[in-house]
Amino acid sequence: MVHIASSKPSKKLEEWLNDLKSTINQAEFWVSAGSKEHWEWSLEYSKKFEVDYTYWGSRLDANELKGIFAATRGGVAPSSAKLFEEFISGNKPNIVLFFITQIGIVGAGIVTQTEFDFLNLFWPSEKQSGRLEFPFRFKMKIIWLHDSVHKGTLIGDDQLSDLLKNYARSGLQHIVDSEVIGKLRVLLLDRVQNYQKNREVTQKEELSLVYKLPIHQVKEIIKENAKRQYFNFKDTLLDDLVAALKLGKPILLVGPPGTGKTTLAQIVAEVLGYKLVSKTASSDWSRIDVIGGPVLIGQEVYWKSGVLIEAICEHMRSGGAILLIDEINRANIERAFGEFFTIFGGKPEDWKLPPSLLQEIESWGDKIDDCGKYLLKVWRVQGNIKIPSDFRVIATMNVYDRRYLFSLGHALLRRFIVINVGNPQDEDIKNVLKGIVQEDNMVNNIFDLYDQIKKAGLEIGIGFLIDVAKIVKALGNNTNALDKAVKMILVPQFEGLPLTTLKEVKKLLKEKGLNESAEFFNQLYPEVAELESTKQ
Repeated sequence: MVHIASSKPSKKLEEWLNDLKSTINQAEFWVSAGSKEHWEWSLEYSKKFEVDYTYWGSRLDANELKGIFAATRGGVAPSSAKLFEEFISGNKPNIVLFFITQIGIVGAGIVTQTEFDFLNLFWPSEKQSGRLEFPFRFKMKIIWLHDSVHKGTLIGDDQLSDLLKNYARSGLQHIVDSEVIGKLRVLLLDRVQNYQKNREVTQKEELSLVYKLPIHQVKEIIKENAKRQYFNFKDTLLDDLVAALKLGKPILLVGPPGTGKTTLAQIVAEVLGYKLVSKTASSDWSRIDVIGGPVLIGQEVYWKSGVLIEAICEHMRSGGAILLIDEINRANIERAFGEFFTIFGGKPEDWKLPPSLLQEIESWGDKIDDCGKYLLKVWRVQGNIKIPSDFRVIATMNVYDRRYLFSLGHALLRRFIVINVGNPQDEDIKNVLKGIVQEDNMVNNIFDLYDQIKKAGLEIGIGFLIDVAKIVKALGNNTNALDKAVKMILVPQFEGLPLTTLKEVKKLLKEKGLNESAEFFNQLYPEVAELESTKQ
C-alpha cells in the first residue's frame, strides 16, 4: 500500500478535491455494497491509519481475477475491471457510494488508488482465516459521511438508499442510468457541501482536543500507530516527544540512521490530522530555501516561498500542517536559518512573521507564488501574521556520536527541544522481527548479525532491520534471502565508518556465509582490501 503520508497529491487530484461541485458533476459513480462488519472496519481505518481515507476491495477468485484485465462478462470481475480501466485512464473522477447491507448508503469517496496484493492479508476476515479473499483493492478519499457514522450508530441516508436500491447488490456496481445519475448529483452535492463545512469545524475541535489530552493518552495513540508500521518506540522517548509537542517549541530528533525519526514525525502528523510538509536539507541551502526569495522561473524572476513559509501557509489554509526538515545538519545553519532564529526567538506567544518579510513579498507585485499571495491577504486584514499556536516544526539529525550536536550552533539548540531517538530494547527488536518473518531461526540470524555489527562499532537502526526482514520474508526465509537483503539494505549503510570497524564488518559477513554481501562490500569499500594487503 502507498501510505498517504509518503505520497503527494497530483495537481489533478488537488483540483478534484478543491472543487467538489465540479468533481461531482463530471464523475463516474459506483456503489460498493458489503456487510456491516466489513464497512465498520473500513470506516475505522480512516480514523486509525489514514485520516479521511478508506479502503474497499473485490472478492475475486483466480479465474475472476483474469476479468480485471480481460473484462469478461458475469460475476464481480467486470465491474472491478471497469473501475480499474476508468481509474487508470485518469479522465474523470470515480466516486464510490458506501452501501451497508440492510442499512443503506452511509458515505462517499473519490478513488485515489488501486492495487493488487497477492501476498498480504489485509482485511480482518482474511487475517482470521489466513486466506486471501480480496486481492483487488481501491483506496478512497472520503468526501461525505452520514452523521450516524460519527455517532457510532449506523443509519443509512433514506433518499440516497432508495435512489440506489437497484445497485445495492453484493460487491461493486457501476451506475449507468442517466436519470439516476442526474438525481444522485443533486443529492450528493448537498450532502458533501454540508459535510465539508461541518468537517472544518470538527477538525479544529479534534486538534485542540489532542493537545489538551493527558500526555499518556496522546503517547498511547502515537505508540499504537507506530506499531502498525513495525516500530516500537521507548516509552521515555514518547513521553518526551508529547511533552515537547504540547510546549510548542521546534523539536530536533537525534539518532542513528534508521531509528525511525522521520517515521515518528509522519505518525505525529497523522495523529493530529495534519498535512506533512517535508524537505531534506542540503549543503547548498540558503535563506531562499527556508524563508523564501527570488528564483528564476523560465525567463523571469519570481518570489518563491521557502519551506517554512510554505508550511505555515499550508497550516493556515488546510487547518493543520507540520514542517519536517530531514537531516538539518546537512545545511549551513548560519547561512540558511538566520531568519528562522529571529521568528522563533523569545516566547511562543510572541512568534510572528517579520513585517519586513511581508513588505518584501508585497514589493514583488504579481510575481509571487500562491503562498505569498495568501499570506499577503491575511496580513492586510489582520495587520500581522502570528505563528499559529498549534503549528509545529520537527527536524531530524542523523548522528552516530551525540557530540556532533554542538556543530549545529547554540542559536539553533536554544530554539529546539532535542530528543534522542534510539533503537528499542533487544527483546522488542526480536518481537518486531518475529512479527514479520515469523520463524525463530531467521529472527535469531537477523538479530545476531545486528548484535555483532553493533559490537564492531555500528548500531543499525531498526528501520533497516525491518526492511531486511521484509525482503527475507518475500524471498523465502532462507540464508540466500538474508544475504540478498543484507547486500541491498545494510552494506550501503557502512559508508564513512572507520577502517577498523569496516574490517570487522567484512570479517563478520564472511563468517556468516553472506557471500554476495561480502563481494558487494569489497566493491563499495576497496580501502579495506588495500589496508589488508598493506599489512600482509
